[in-house]
Amino acid sequence: ESVRDLIRQLHPEILKRNYGSAFIVPDKIEGCKILDFGCGAGGMAYVLSKLVGPKGHITAVDISPNLINEANKTLEYHREKWGFENSNVEFTVANVENFDEVEHLEGKMDMVLSYGVICLCPNKREVFENIYRLLKVGGELSLSDIYADRDRPEEILQNLRLISVGTACSMRWDEMIELATSVGFTKPYLVGAAPLEFQNKDLHKETGKLYVSSVIWRMFKLPKDVTSTAAEVTYNGNIPRCGDSYFWDINTVFKKGESIVVDAGLVTILSNTRFKDSFTFKP
Repeated sequence: ESVRDLIRQLHPEILKRNYGSAFIVPDKIEGCKILDFGCGAGGMAYVLSKLVGPKGHITAVDISPNLINEANKTLEYHREKWGFENSNVEFTVANVENFDEVEHLEGKMDMVLSYGVICLCPNKREVFENIYRLLKVGGELSLSDIYADRDRPEEILQNLRLISVGTACSMRWDEMIELATSVGFTKPYLVGAAPLEFQNKDLHKETGKLYVSSVIWRMFKLPKDVTSTAAEVTYNGNIPRCGDSYFWDINTVFKKGESIVVDAGLVTILSNTRFKDSFTFKP
């Protein structure tokens, strides 16, 4: 509810221009440096700017100069709304497929977030490789995007109308997992998924009656030489807005004070990222 309240406080013009798939609001980000890739008019970036606080910083990039211009119009409005002395969000025109445009941020981001954007990008490997380079060791990619149930024929892949609504270039789930891990990320954890319905039936027919879903994943960039073993893990209850329990993914919910056994992969993540002081580990 606290996050919904922040969304309700966004400037009305920003809310009108909120495109993409499911909104992402990660936990335990106070003081973090975050890149919002494909920020649009800045809705998610402004919510994140409040949650990271005055000591954190949001870099928000989009390929559209018009949307970046709209986002910049409400900088002062949101600074005052959040009660900050100085704005902690910066909007700029850039495309993460072009690493030269964001090279100065290499290895500096605690998190990269993106919603409803990678499905529009033709060079997905470059996007994942560049995001990996932007993250600090221990950093997280939080990804909300559109996924398809099958490959598409070439005529659909070249259809600009279908590309523009995120269906022609959307990946399959297994394709994304293979790509992300090959770049160096941990296995992606599934946070949520929901089917999307085509309101335009003619458009749906053009896709070959493709089935698409909006899906949220999280994955991490870990140190190369760190390994762990399975362990009993207990949540300490100190993540903001998650006092009684912490939802990790669709398979794992940690309840405060209750130990559960988790595999080596998740132990490695929890003990080498911003979550390490929120959990107690017992071999």
